[in-house]
Amino acid sequence: MIGRALCPGPPPPYDELVVLEQTLLHLITGLWAAAHETERRGRGTPGREPRRARLEAIRYQTAVGLGDGLMSAQMQVRALARECQWLLDQCSAEVGR
Repeated sequence: MIGRALCPGPPPPYDELVVLEQTLLHLITGLWAAAHETERRGRGTPGREPRRARLEAIRYQTAVGLGDGLMSAQMQVRALARECQWLLDQCSAEVGR
């Protein structure tokens, strides 16, 4: 799903972007909660503030919506895919600790 959202080239049809957005938002919801809980428990750990700032930025990004245009929708889906990948990386790093 993330790979499809980040695929270079012309945007897919708007209805496909809507499906991608909804799928990514669903994934982000669960991942964000797990990452937020990890940050909450990890007070005083190195790099905590940048991670907290990124989590807040993700919260904002998920509230933006697709917009009316095809290009704005594609840009939003790509942004969500990048945030989803970052959250996956954070969760993987936590499991590896």
